[in-house]
Amino acid sequence: MVWALSVFFLDHKFDPLAFYHNDHYAYVGLHTDGYGMSRYFKLYPRPFGYVILELCGRLGIHWLFAPLFIFAVANAALAATLVERLIGKKIPVFSFVSYSALVFANPWYQVHVKSDPLAVFSLTLILISFHVWRSFVVRPQPWHIPAIVVLVAFSSFIKESYFCVIGLFFLIELITQKGRRRPAALVLLICSAIMAYALHRSSQTWRLFHGEALPTDPYYTDLHPAALIHGFATLGRYLVYPSLAVGIALILFFAWRNDKRLFWIGSASVILGLAALLPNSTLPNHLEQQYAVLGSELFAAPILLTWFVIKNARGRWLVTGAVTLATAATIVKYSHTSRAELAWVQEQQSFAAHAVASLEKIRNETPADSKFLVTAVDRPYNPFYADDFIETLMGPARFFTVIVPNGIPTSAGRVTQLVHAGDPVSAQAGSNLLVFDTDGSLKHGQTWPPSVTPATTDNSHSAESQLWATLPDAGADQNGRVQIIHWSVPGVKNVEIHMESPSGKLFAAGGARGQATTGPWAQPGLKFFLQDATHGDSTLPNRTLGVLTLK
Repeated sequence: MVWALSVFFLDHKFDPLAFYHNDHYAYVGLHTDGYGMSRYFKLYPRPFGYVILELCGRLGIHWLFAPLFIFAVANAALAATLVERLIGKKIPVFSFVSYSALVFANPWYQVHVKSDPLAVFSLTLILISFHVWRSFVVRPQPWHIPAIVVLVAFSSFIKESYFCVIGLFFLIELITQKGRRRPAALVLLICSAIMAYALHRSSQTWRLFHGEALPTDPYYTDLHPAALIHGFATLGRYLVYPSLAVGIALILFFAWRNDKRLFWIGSASVILGLAALLPNSTLPNHLEQQYAVLGSELFAAPILLTWFVIKNARGRWLVTGAVTLATAATIVKYSHTSRAELAWVQEQQSFAAHAVASLEKIRNETPADSKFLVTAVDRPYNPFYADDFIETLMGPARFFTVIVPNGIPTSAGRVTQLVHAGDPVSAQAGSNLLVFDTDGSLKHGQTWPPSVTPATTDNSHSAESQLWATLPDAGADQNGRVQIIHWSVPGVKNVEIHMESPSGKLFAAGGARGQATTGPWAQPGLKFFLQDATHGDSTLPNRTLGVLTLK
């Protein structure tokens, strides 16, 4: 449904299963370290959320989001059936279609689902708890209240996004359900205590509400009224499109005139939808448009009441037509909003799909213990930033040395190390060079091992010694470019490479085979001396095994 509505109504054509964010790679690699799920309850905020993410990650990167979108569709169905139970009438199919279109045809909803999956799972449990409460109101059973508490507890340790919705819902029930006020008060009190503890735990294990967070931190929390109003207004502007607001206002107007019970139900759903924006309103540096749709399922619920707010048939069709036009106008507005940002997300998804497909091809065509040097991967989101994912996808024996932009910190993991182009860091032994194109695919014409670039090599010291250079970008101008110095010296245990002379500045060291990357300082005429460092002083002229002169 999500995919079909997006393709039919919009030109964005988002793939529900597409991945792109570094977090998406991390989810797949959560189980790789073998520590088990108990660590989530000891060290992590939102422990049940991470359990769910690990289970989804075990499906692999291509099916990671399948459960997520099933739950997203279930949330719309749960919200619609809750409205049915409240009004005691069956909602017409066309009303549900209009409602679903408003929720799912918003491309930011699909971005939100992938960026904030824990909120989706949390909302499912919350809506189920509301259904259980309605069952208790109609016909109380001993298990109803404990079940509500358990569902809210699970939800609270998945995500905090809907805490205001939970509290407000049971507060409304406390006020309106005269015969159930005592149990409503009990549920509200217990749930409030659970949510308070969940917030406290998150503040101790994570940056949420952390006093040491800098004002520039993405999760810096500001509870001042002015900041809250600004955050709420910003997110609200992304949720309450004028055409959608007109449609909902029209429904509530006729509901007030003809059936005040429907008016209060519709108004409560709108208020609950807006309440879903409050937690993110406390994060002034995290007011992205995708988080505005946290309240979509609840805010758009009055659309489900369209057929019932007018008693006569002619009036029903007029109101339905007007609301349908408002719905269509909102969907058209979706397609013209933030085109640049949405195009950027699509570009990241395309890059990720090509990059992972290339890695899978490499996995299938190279030995399990291959070593690689990776260049030209400069996207903010790319799989090599998630060491656990690379280990899951490529196996524990392959190793990747990845040249990253200077703004990315260097690091070393079990199967990857991130280095800067100017660092004289020796890559692990191997001759596989991977150069990625801007779309995430491997560049055409790249082979393993890559071709040798022009250089003058004097290997007269040993007939078996080899010292050569390659360019990360084959065929490019060599002047001032990063180069890769390779060596192979069978029978020698340790070697060193010095620049300009046998006793010159040390460039790299390693075993009998290996490679190291220069910086852009490597100019034509620069000499590299391959020295035997197995015994004694490696800088003596008689220890030279080969000389390489860059051209």
